[in-house]
Amino acid sequence: MTKDLENTLVELGPEYAGLVGRLRAAYETEGRRPQAAPRRLLFLRLFVAACLVVACGVVFLKHEAPSPRLFTSSPYTLALTSSIRAIIASQKPDGSWGNDYLTRQNAAALRAADSSGVPYKKALRYLKSKGLSPISAEELSSRILLANN
Repeated sequence: MTKDLENTLVELGPEYAGLVGRLRAAYETEGRRPQAAPRRLLFLRLFVAACLVVACGVVFLKHEAPSPRLFTSSPYTLALTSSIRAIIASQKPDGSWGNDYLTRQNAAALRAADSSGVPYKKALRYLKSKGLSPISAEELSSRILLANN
């Protein structure tokens, strides 16, 4: 303890000396042996660790590579998978699908399915406000071919 702390302790009085002694004794390690963990507790820890390693190994070995068809639910491929209901369900109230790329693609898919529907008209209204139009039928067909390969 520093001289300044010793002076402060003297000023506080003798009743604090016992408290300071207990606090200092908690950090002293001389004469104390660290207690060894019981064998059962050690065995239990090793057993739990081994079970976790085995479980991770089983999960890793059973894991299958994702199928390319799992990615068809992406918003960028909805129009390419002929899921018109999903396209209509994901349309925003303003007639878009979040960005102009998707809106042009999905409007072309709606046009190919049924050009008289309300979702298609909303999409056209949105695209016209931006000075855009749906992609051509040929471009939609080429995107569909690329998505299916």
